[in-house]
Amino acid sequence: MNYIIAIVGPSGSGKTTISRAMAEAGIPDIVSYTTRPMRSGETQGVEHRFITHQEAIELIETNAIAAYTEFGGEMYFTTIDQLSEHSYCTYVIDEDGLQMLQTMLDTDEFEVIPVFVQRNAADIKAQVDAARMARDENRSWFCRDYYDILINNDAVDVHQLREWAYRFALALLAVLPVRGRILRRCELHTSDTRISHIINILNNVKSAL
Repeated sequence: MNYIIAIVGPSGSGKTTISRAMAEAGIPDIVSYTTRPMRSGETQGVEHRFITHQEAIELIETNAIAAYTEFGGEMYFTTIDQLSEHSYCTYVIDEDGLQMLQTMLDTDEFEVIPVFVQRNAADIKAQVDAARMARDENRSWFCRDYYDILINNDAVDVHQLREWAYRFALALLAVLPVRGRILRRCELHTSDTRISHIINILNNVKSAL
């Protein structure tokens, strides 16, 4: 079984930081293809695989697409081959891409674990530009019950968030081989980095709600 931890949430919620820290713990992150231009500070193959529209069309025509979405006329997608390379991986994705992922993948081969990251609006506003804030305000997020795991990003700083995400990955690696999947509505707080507590919540969902 290939486990895909699909991470959804508004801009600035901490999705990418969580995904990268989880990669350091042994759950690699999938780097999707995109036709949008690189932003300042980004690196080819790190945030995305930046390609032209023509290159994207050629890839889509010759590869089985696992998830695809568009923002502002730009393409974002990943292939099934990318996901098949790992027994465990994370994939930062939007809600439409998540739904496509769940539809396109063979459930005998892949287990998608939907995760939603939420954060205080004031903290997001301090880090995200107005255009991305406006875009997120017009998005229709799935309700809380849609996700297996809700992550409340209340870490005091990025260092605590990274520490929590690293331990969260270790907890998943301990729990998933036994549980096979996570039950719906498991809720975690990034301010609590105790790995034993994280494992306990993942293993005892009902008592944690």
